[in-house]
Amino acid sequence: MANVWTVDALKARVLFGIETTDDDGNEYPDELFESYMDAALDWLQQQLSVSIPAVEGYTERFDFVEGDLGRWFLQSLSEKPVNQVTALKFVFGQSDLVEIPTSWIRLTNQKAGLVQIVPDVRDNLAYTASSHALAHFNRAYANVPGWYEVTYDHGWDIVDAPANVYMLGLKYAAMGPLNTAGDLIVGAGIASKSTSMDGLSQSVNTTSSATNAGYGARILALRKEIEKELPAIRRYIHGVLLRFV
Repeated sequence: MANVWTVDALKARVLFGIETTDDDGNEYPDELFESYMDAALDWLQQQLSVSIPAVEGYTERFDFVEGDLGRWFLQSLSEKPVNQVTALKFVFGQSDLVEIPTSWIRLTNQKAGLVQIVPDVRDNLAYTASSHALAHFNRAYANVPGWYEVTYDHGWDIVDAPANVYMLGLKYAAMGPLNTAGDLIVGAGIASKSTSMDGLSQSVNTTSSATNAGYGARILALRKEIEKELPAIRRYIHGVLLRFV
């Protein structure tokens, strides 16, 4: 099933079975759900260190260091996941020296943002120009600040994100409306309600109290799911960080 980031999707996939009307039977306004969905996108970005929505045309520069030539100019881009690399230049100071043909650029690992340059000798003019620049600067300098200028697209639109990331966002967004709905199950601030007519009476008791929301158990279950899933998704996106001491 395709990811859809709408109020209807939130109600169907996480809030199914929850009463989302007030005492008069009016549906809660969409703005209530939308505000929590917007907050969920910000939360996902902060927790996962991924741009949501995706960013196009992001540019950064990297230093040339001795040995890059032997590693096929291997670079690890800062923002991940990388969707595509659209341009790569050799720059000296503020002067563009060589623009690398896109056919030479190898995005060897999207998730890790690893990029290499593999020249195509059939492109004689570009190959000659880049080889001349590399030979000159490799002889003259062991290190060149800001030598590589890379332009690329990164991140996800939420509807294109992996299903577990998408569902993580919906679960986080659901907790706000659940708090509101829990407080209004039988009326604002009411934990039990009784009605009588012609000798017949009916009582309704809820789990609401001064310290507990009506849907507190469901909120707690969602929070536990989020706490369990978040570290695994972080590891999937960024890998395991190693620290040597």
